[in-house]
Amino acid sequence: MHCIKTTSSQPDHLVQILPPKEGGFGPLISVLVPTFNRVGMVCEALDRIIKYDCDEVLEVIVSDNHSSDKTLEILRERYQHFTKLKLTQPPVAGGPLVNWEHALSLALGTHVHWHWSDDYLCGSFYEQAVALMKKENADVMVAAIKYLKADGNESIWGFQNEVRTESASIALEKVLLQESLPVSPAAYLLPTSSVRKHFYKKIPNVGVYDPIQWAMGTDMLMIAGSLLEGKTVAYLEEPLFCFRDHAESLTNIQNHYFKSYFVAAEWFIRNNKLKIPLSKRRKVFGPVICNAFETKYSKEYFVGMVLQYYKVACYTIKDSRLYEMRHSCRGSRNPS
Repeated sequence: MHCIKTTSSQPDHLVQILPPKEGGFGPLISVLVPTFNRVGMVCEALDRIIKYDCDEVLEVIVSDNHSSDKTLEILRERYQHFTKLKLTQPPVAGGPLVNWEHALSLALGTHVHWHWSDDYLCGSFYEQAVALMKKENADVMVAAIKYLKADGNESIWGFQNEVRTESASIALEKVLLQESLPVSPAAYLLPTSSVRKHFYKKIPNVGVYDPIQWAMGTDMLMIAGSLLEGKTVAYLEEPLFCFRDHAESLTNIQNHYFKSYFVAAEWFIRNNKLKIPLSKRRKVFGPVICNAFETKYSKEYFVGMVLQYYKVACYTIKDSRLYEMRHSCRGSRNPS
């Protein structure tokens, strides 16, 4: 039996981990819904989660980043009978990454789904996703997505090739180079352990392109890290989840900072020594970003190593002189 504290005055929700079902133990999903001042959209999202609830969903964690619109009070009253719901807040208000990390820290499921508060289900997403993962023995699932534009028109993002599964290493390159797979983890089911391991809070910036400041990079690298550790990714062809574009959307407001994703990708590639040709990266990310890392990982690194060697050498000389001084003092006090 596991217990998670909530902000409610009600007794803590207790979540019992059920024994494996007949036919094998499949993924149990922690649905993570970080939010800030979007109570209307969160209610719509939760209504649809309840509508399409299934055994594969272990819990739904709504982490409110200290909203001023009484999000928690409204949700607590409206969904008091939805026992899978956990309402929580980070200890102090912070940027998006603070709220994401807090929600992730409470997850008990084998897999997580990042359900951004402005998106919503449009079908039995979780049930079909888990069934596909079990059938294909996949580590990661990525789904086709319905995209609701600000003008009310809809479009479908799907797969270029009709494949059911693919090597995780191939999918990894597609994500990092943004060739044919989304960079939002809302389109994926990801292993909880991999997401925690690859939740990066320190990624270097290149000028105004700052993955941490704009929260455009950590999300993508949760996907990349999961694919780096996985073997197989399964593709759900039916669009059962909807991304919504609106005036307050982060990517809509700050889309000129979208290259922050390129910075995060280049850093991840170099940090993990991935064999993706520099020529391909330059073509996608641009020479400015790649050249910035070339400088950092060559000249600056070399200078840093020289300085480090200099410090070690200085301390070695200093320690050697101190050793001689101590022994000379001992010798003068205790002549043989």
